[in-house]
Amino acid sequence: MVRLTGLCKTFATERGEVKAVDEVDFEIKEGEFFTLLGPSGCGKSTTLRCIAGLEKPEYGEITIGEQMVFSAEKNLFIELAAPSDIYLRPRGYFTADFIGACNFLPGTILNRDKDFILVGTEIGELSCASSENTPSEIVVGIRPEHIELIKKGEELGKKQNVVQGTVVSAIFLGSTIDCTVKVGSKQLRVQVLSSKHVIDGEEVHLCLLPHLCIPLSEKQENMSFHKHI
Repeated sequence: MVRLTGLCKTFATERGEVKAVDEVDFEIKEGEFFTLLGPSGCGKSTTLRCIAGLEKPEYGEITIGEQMVFSAEKNLFIELAAPSDIYLRPRGYFTADFIGACNFLPGTILNRDKDFILVGTEIGELSCASSENTPSEIVVGIRPEHIELIKKGEELGKKQNVVQGTVVSAIFLGSTIDCTVKVGSKQLRVQVLSSKHVIDGEEVHLCLLPHLCIPLSEKQENMSFHKHI
């Protein structure tokens, strides 16, 4: 169950304060599907970020299950985790997909040691950061900026998790280039600095950085809380 009561969140801008969320009330019962609809800028994402603990509202209350996670009146704010941990070490597929862009590779754990696990995926065997109580059937998550793109002629060295692919598209975004690279039948999103010249159809190698390959469970993750009173 998720309940919001009188939720308000404002942002300071050059033109003054803007109310992104203005006294929002709703309750989602367990097992119920709920959709937030509205035009761009109406506060849908801000509301969800408040529920996730990524934004701190000014007023109202948020309750998840039986746990009150925010109350302005009681001066209570409980984060699901530090924002950097949520992004870099999400506990499940839903969180990794909701917070930022992420590539997903279903796989099976072939071997494990203290620091890393070896996972069989459709693009090959990948070494990933080890995680406690990781099930044998997992999904490997890797953020686009955590994949190194290596052009022909550049040194591969002793890098791990190296696969070969073809650039399907390369979109210039100013400081970065957003690439889609086809590896076998799988397409991976890769983000590189704009100083690296990448063209469509180019054959490249990708290095999926092992310590940033995240083993994820597709099941709903258990939340750990940090309490601020």
